[in-house]
Parts: sequence; C-alpha cells; structure tokens
Amino acid sequence: MLAALGAERPDEAAELLVAWTDGLLYDRLAGALARSRPAPDPAELASVARRMIDAALAHPGQGTGV
Repeated sequence: MLAALGAERPDEAAELLVAWTDGLLYDRLAGALARSRPAPDPAELASVARRMIDAALAHPGQGTGV
C-alpha cells in the first residue's frame, strides 16, 4: 500500500508504522498508565495517524514537521 502511495522505501516505512501502532496500542491498553488515562480522542488519533503516514511517504531529507 505504501509503495502504491509513492513511498521510496515502503518496507522500512511499513515497519515504522507497525511499530508506532503497536506502541500506541500497548500504551493505551496495557501500559503502566493505561488505566489512569482518559480514552484517546478519535479525532486526535486520526490526526496523528495521518501525520505518521505523511512522514512514511515523505522523501528522505524532506521535512515533515513530525
């Protein structure tokens, strides 16, 4: 999917996106502070996910603000 969207190194980008997703899920479901944090805001999660995908699609050396 990332290759079709134009990622220069789709395998590396996919690994980073999976790691980010795994980390987010662990943090929110089982992490040390999971029970004390409020549920994540879906709009905020969508915004951050879009930024992560944009970063994965960015060309090396191109700033993304992430």
